[in-house]
Amino acid sequence: MKRALLLVTAVVLAGCSSSATPSPVAPTVAPTVAPTVATTVAPTVATTAAPITIAYSGYSTSNTYWNILGKAAAAEATAKGVTFVDVTATVNDSATQLAAVNSELTQKPSAIIIGSVDNRVWGDTITKAQAANIPILAVDTGIDNPYISALIQTDNEGAGNLIGDLICKNTGGKGTVLVLGGTVGAQSGDARKKGVEDKIKACGMTDDGQYGNWDSVTDVSIATAAIASVPDLVAIFVPHSDGAAAVAKAVADKGKTAKIGVYGFDGSAAELTAILAGTETASIHQDNVSMGKTIVDDAITILQGGTVQKTVLIPGIVIDKTNAATFQ
Repeated sequence: MKRALLLVTAVVLAGCSSSATPSPVAPTVAPTVAPTVATTVAPTVATTAAPITIAYSGYSTSNTYWNILGKAAAAEATAKGVTFVDVTATVNDSATQLAAVNSELTQKPSAIIIGSVDNRVWGDTITKAQAANIPILAVDTGIDNPYISALIQTDNEGAGNLIGDLICKNTGGKGTVLVLGGTVGAQSGDARKKGVEDKIKACGMTDDGQYGNWDSVTDVSIATAAIASVPDLVAIFVPHSDGAAAVAKAVADKGKTAKIGVYGFDGSAAELTAILAGTETASIHQDNVSMGKTIVDDAITILQGGTVQKTVLIPGIVIDKTNAATFQ
């Protein structure tokens, strides 16, 4: 596979609908989960003065959230004077991502950053990277392997708890909630789903848990079926931005917005528009710009012989109609 070398210059993220959103001035719902960090770990590799090349593979370049994260990572690499090789595919396909990372691994980059489409497929890749003494870092989605040098992600379960609490508050704890996950076994989606489900069950609501496979068309299909078949459906949670915006539109098209609240995750421009218009109830803001920047900084620190936190969980922030404009 031809290696694509992208030396990315300064990236201006403000001022367009798909750009990163600023931190809120005064969020309506404050995070209830404090940032969590694990014990500082020793660097994976010894100090090096050699030029640094960081390879990066995110979820997909066509996903707004991941596009912003990848651009932030590339900009930070440029600012720090290191080479950044982005092998992210245009589609969210785990086999395509795995092949691209494995191909780049043969070029022996200094470190690899992975934002997984499927966090369960990396066993052989990690074995090869470890043999070559190439550290692997994870961003947004955890990879369950002790060789992973660092993970930075939103506290997905804690953020799900925030949404679950809000659903209970808005519904009085009565009715059925359709709680969608990503793909079965996907770490971030499972954590978001669990966070919501724990709270709605605790307040006495009925949980209709299903999986939309991170696919907007599937999310809408499941939601449409639930609208038709579940008389007391009062809320729908979708664990990703594109799906949440699509489901909000589907609910509005059915004339059910007043009865069925839609809750999302990521807070993209489409979600913000829906929230301000009243067709979506709330979403979660993730600091994807900080994730992209910090994971590159961590890779550089490790390669230069420093230490980093093994795991950093960033609290999510609830976006609703009262504060959505501050994220545009």
